[in-house]
Amino acid sequence: ETIQRLAEQTGYALTIHPHPNQQKILQLAQSLAREAGWAIRKGPGIRTDVGDVTMSVAETPADTVLTEMQQRFADETGYQLVVNS
Repeated sequence: ETIQRLAEQTGYALTIHPHPNQQKILQLAQSLAREAGWAIRKGPGIRTDVGDVTMSVAETPADTVLTEMQQRFADETGYQLVVNS
């Protein structure tokens, strides 16, 4: 409804792309890992069919930091961040 209203206001046909910008999602995962100080061993890799991004890190992250980063990631992307050590 909102898209239709905006299209009418602007005079341009507007559509929502059916697939997310995977590169941006992976960049955000890397950025959050750097911010948390995690050394990435593998990944990140995206699985659009299940809606998650996985990565392996050198050391097990603290639960509080992991939970915070996972929440931020989900809020910004709608994807789940899965971190393995």
